[in-house]
Amino acid sequence: MAAFRFSRRAEADLLSIGDYTLRTWGKTQAARYLGELEVCCQTLSDNPALGRLCDEVRPGLRRLEHGKHVVFYRQERGGILVSRILHQGMLPELHSTEDQDDEP
Repeated sequence: MAAFRFSRRAEADLLSIGDYTLRTWGKTQAARYLGELEVCCQTLSDNPALGRLCDEVRPGLRRLEHGKHVVFYRQERGGILVSRILHQGMLPELHSTEDQDDEP
C-alpha cells in the first residue's frame, strides 16, 4: 500500500471542508465525507495514474473529482502528495499549488 501525505494547504482545505460539512449537514455526514476523501487519496496513492494530468496548472500535477471537490496531487517516491482539495467551482489557477507548501 502506497502512502499519501497532505501539503499544509491541503490540510487547511480538509479542515475547511470538515467545518462546512459539519455546520451544514451534521456530524455523521462530515465524518462520512472526510472518510470518503481519505479513501480517495489512498486509492490515488495506490493508482496515481487514475487522475487526469493538468499540466496547464502546474507540470506533473494531476486531478481527480470526488463529490463536489477536486483533489490535486502529484506522484512522489512511495506515493502521492496531495497539494489542494478544492470545491469544483474554484479555479485552480487562482490558488497556489507551489512546492513551497508541499511540506507537511
